Amino acid sequence: MTRIKTKTKRLSNQKKLVVLTSSIFAMTAVGLSIYLLSSKSAKASSIGKDVVTKPKRPKSNTNVSTQTTTSQTTSTTSQGQPSIITITNENKTDMTTIPTNTRPVSQISVQQNNRSKLAQATQNTLARAYDEYLKNVRDPEPNTILDRQGVLYDCSYNRIGSFPQGVRIFNYLQEGVGVNRDYYSNSDSGPCAANKYYWCGAFVAYCWNEVQPYYRSSFFPGVSSLMRWGDQNPARYVDFHEIRPGDIFLIAKEGASRGHHIALCYEVLGNGVFKTIEGNTYGDGQLEGVCYRTRHLENSPSRASGKNYVIKALRPLETDLI
Repeated sequence: MTRIKTKTKRLSNQKKLVVLTSSIFAMTAVGLSIYLLSSKSAKASSIGKDVVTKPKRPKSNTNVSTQTTTSQTTSTTSQGQPSIITITNENKTDMTTIPTNTRPVSQISVQQNNRSKLAQATQNTLARAYDEYLKNVRDPEPNTILDRQGVLYDCSYNRIGSFPQGVRIFNYLQEGVGVNRDYYSNSDSGPCAANKYYWCGAFVAYCWNEVQPYYRSSFFPGVSSLMRWGDQNPARYVDFHEIRPGDIFLIAKEGASRGHHIALCYEVLGNGVFKTIEGNTYGDGQLEGVCYRTRHLENSPSRASGKNYVIKALRPLETDLI
């Protein structure tokens, strides 16, 4: 009888142990499940919070409307100023009359260390020319006189209006070649002609403001004086096949014995064709003033008969700089 009770007690204890162990396992599993569910919920909550609080990417400025094609992007500048075209697929034979709307990158960087003094001065010259072109500087009408404040007069100095587009011409004269004038006229004859000044060289001198002032004031005002400057040191002359942006062009009419105009090379298109930015000129559909236009060498196959052409190209030497 005692053996039966002992055996029964042993079985009861084993059963209790099994039940207790099972309970522990069950509680552990439940606790682990609750923990995992809680962690997952917290993580999901955190992710949702990140999505809500993440700042949105700002929208691009759409003040200037653009029209994009596979070849170019066209934007419109302020009223009275030509459109600006950015060529995306560069075409060296492109004959558009509008320069790119980014600051010019001179082609000389592949030929010369672009950290050199002359190369940097050339880059600055092209940038200044481009900035002046964007200002839409224009000549006043013939038989009118303009003063430094932009007031417009007739030839008897009677005020007839204002012409702010021409005020920058006085900057070209003074900062370019050191000529300080109170009045300017775009007239070749009559009483207004006393205030006439051919400022194409002054404009180039203004752009090449890192050339020593003595050289700019002594040689840049005219074609003949620039040629004397080149003759003083023939190294300033550039062979036609080596022309690059920033070079100074002397322009002549077909059949003329000497040049009559000065321009700044802005782009080299090839086959004797160039784009220039120049002052005191008109052409390529633009009014007289600072223009972006096409120039040719005399033997350029695309030069129309009778049209002006480049007779000389000059480049300042590094020793000519300030």
